[in-house]
Amino acid sequence: MIAIFAPFLAAAAAMLRRAILAAGILAIAGCSSKPEDCEVRDLLSEVTSPDSGWSASLYSNVCAAGLVTVPSDTAELRPVHGKATGYPGEGVVFGMDDFGPPSRSTLRLHWLNANTLRIVTPNDAFIGTQLSSYRGVVVTYTYEPDDPVVRQCLKDWLSATSNLNKSLTTWPDAKQRCTHGLLLSPRLQATDNDTAQAIAFLEFLKSGQDPRTARQGFDPKHGGHWPKERLLQFLDSGGVTFFDVNGDTTWHEPLPAIESELTRRSGRAFTMFVHLGHIYSQPYPQYSRLTFTRFGETLVVSVADWYRLTFASRGRTVRLTKIEYLQEEGE
Repeated sequence: MIAIFAPFLAAAAAMLRRAILAAGILAIAGCSSKPEDCEVRDLLSEVTSPDSGWSASLYSNVCAAGLVTVPSDTAELRPVHGKATGYPGEGVVFGMDDFGPPSRSTLRLHWLNANTLRIVTPNDAFIGTQLSSYRGVVVTYTYEPDDPVVRQCLKDWLSATSNLNKSLTTWPDAKQRCTHGLLLSPRLQATDNDTAQAIAFLEFLKSGQDPRTARQGFDPKHGGHWPKERLLQFLDSGGVTFFDVNGDTTWHEPLPAIESELTRRSGRAFTMFVHLGHIYSQPYPQYSRLTFTRFGETLVVSVADWYRLTFASRGRTVRLTKIEYLQEEGE
């Protein structure tokens, strides 16, 4: 079975989780004997892949974890003719704590194609399992609402609460303090709403990359698996200006032209978006290090020495107005 976090509905529940972590009974993956069926195993939804090869299912579970029972939600894959089990086991690609219907209201599944499953998950879900692929099926994730600052705050808080030497702070309190700049990690420290939105844009581009090919050479067909409507929301209503240092080429594309390229999955703008996501997905600072500079109402974001992005203030948000590719390519 899977490792999932015990609930934090109250301080007592948090203390219980500490005790469970200390006892080491949360990690119930790889049981040597067949687990018992869960007390509750409700099928929330199920979708079949376009080629009818796979079934993707969402379950709400209440299962034994040592001396306690743990409520969880799981996304599970199995061959379309495979038999469902009475417990989360083989085929679990995603697992999160369940705090009742509101906590899972945004959780849903969607097949992008026969080999790519997208899972929409709550932004501040307590996630225990999150696979990027399973038996040839790529699993991608989007968050609703999409707030990378809150996700980083939650990651830091969960890490802190697993340290038994630290005092207990409930997640609502920690979230409030963190989003007011008191507990941010170094990458997001001293950030504001504008820089958070810029990071959200890059994380969104990154989410469209096939994780199996992230370390390989760039190929546009391996990326760009995003909802085009969501990508367009990051762009300025007047369109985007593109620059490529190779050939010193500059061009401007209005939103309808960009949307057309996203639909066709081809074109110069589409390729640059995919390449930017590919570069940012590399886990090395020479590729994905971010630098932020302000010029009045303009935010400029440098992605290492590869790209420079310009965001313009539009009321209470920022929108992308320019992408510059700065890496000179050899012959």
